[in-house]
Amino acid sequence: MVRSRTLLAVVAAVAVPVAATVATAGPAAARKLVPTGSVTCAFGETITFSPALVPSVAGSPAPYDKITISPANLSGCTGTTKPSGEVPQVGAGTKPVVLKWKGSKFDGTLYSGSCQQFATFVWPKLKTKYNWTLANVHLKGSKVSGLIEEGALGPGGVLAFDFTNGVATGSFAGMVSVDANLTPASSDALEACKANGPPVPSLVVDPTTSTITVG
Repeated sequence: MVRSRTLLAVVAAVAVPVAATVATAGPAAARKLVPTGSVTCAFGETITFSPALVPSVAGSPAPYDKITISPANLSGCTGTTKPSGEVPQVGAGTKPVVLKWKGSKFDGTLYSGSCQQFATFVWPKLKTKYNWTLANVHLKGSKVSGLIEEGALGPGGVLAFDFTNGVATGSFAGMVSVDANLTPASSDALEACKANGPPVPSLVVDPTTSTITVG
């Protein structure tokens, strides 16, 4: 996964199902409230690699690198909204984000999945979609585009991915940012892999230290 590679496909659709809607009949049942303001939620997801990341500088013999990011779990949301009291409680994504690109060729063979190369990986701009769960209220979802990743260190020096400059339309229209900190175990596993340690099939974003802000 090097900076010079070209992504062949980006499928970035993350959604959160609405668990409760207004229990009325007729047109009112289909109406969705579009609140403004800002919400911040705990944020968790899993990043899976195919093939798994290995210590080799080249990686493993494989024609493509693929990263699959699980649907995000959002919880413990807080914020200020208009109308007041329309802060969603929890959310759960329904579609993964999939990134795929051609491997690097060495001696006529394509290789993919290197821990060292992932350390310099440049994420593409991501598009996402979130719906919101609020008891007895059907909130319109938020479409987010333009998220740009900036490498960072999280609490305790863990590896982190900070996404900024996103723009949301729909509910909570405005700017979007994500602070995605790996769990200590995942951060340590990646560092060990780079130092000739075991392969890394996935990394976990820690919901106890990671947040997303929309609006």
